[in-house]
Amino acid sequence: MGSTNKQEVCKQIKELDPDIAIVEISYAGSGDSFGDFYNIDAYDSDKKMIDIKSHGDLQSIIEDYCFEVFDMSGQPNFNDEGSEGTITIDVDNMVTKLDNYEVYRETRSTGIEYF
Repeated sequence: MGSTNKQEVCKQIKELDPDIAIVEISYAGSGDSFGDFYNIDAYDSDKKMIDIKSHGDLQSIIEDYCFEVFDMSGQPNFNDEGSEGTITIDVDNMVTKLDNYEVYRETRSTGIEYF
């Protein structure tokens, strides 16, 4: 994967669909590996959803850029219980936001019983 800056990505998105203003990508992964980008949603400036399935390379452009965001951030850790979160690309303002959550497993004793 080559290095792609957000300006290039925003330009490519606008070339494929000039109405796209925001792209929201949900992700999750655990068990020592990345899981999936399970939602990639695009919206116009009025927050109306845009179907991107018919936009050729758009999904791969976005996914490649998301991996670069992971690399730049260093936050998502997919080891053990992993991480999940959302990447938001504000295409019009050329701003990318990563909202990452580490997942922890918690155990609690419910008490000991003797029979």
